[in-house]
Amino acid sequence: MARDELAVKRLRLAFDNYKRLRRPRTAKALDLDEAEVDLFEEEAYLVGLVDTFLHRGEIPSRGIALDGTIDKRLASGRRTTPQEEQMWREWMHYRKAMIDLALALATASGAQLGEWSETSGRS
Repeated sequence: MARDELAVKRLRLAFDNYKRLRRPRTAKALDLDEAEVDLFEEEAYLVGLVDTFLHRGEIPSRGIALDGTIDKRLASGRRTTPQEEQMWREWMHYRKAMIDLALALATASGAQLGEWSETSGRS
């Protein structure tokens, strides 16, 4: 498949913007059911795919799999104070940036974007 250079350019821009983001502060007060741990694991996976694609022009898998439970756990985080609300917003902004990066990678690479599960795995 021919590379869509405009999509690759958009991916590079999204990746550059993503790398400039500050990681959210620790979220113990939000009680996120360890979503932050899974989010950072998924981040390493996604950044590796993006970096590989930008350097080699392909990704070493059939698709891009994101863990949908992260979104559910982030959404259910406890927010009873203004500080917790601000912290939660930071986490949601970070997650949205990850999803936007995954969408840009899917568009540039032609890979399927799907949801990872314990049974499907990442391939």
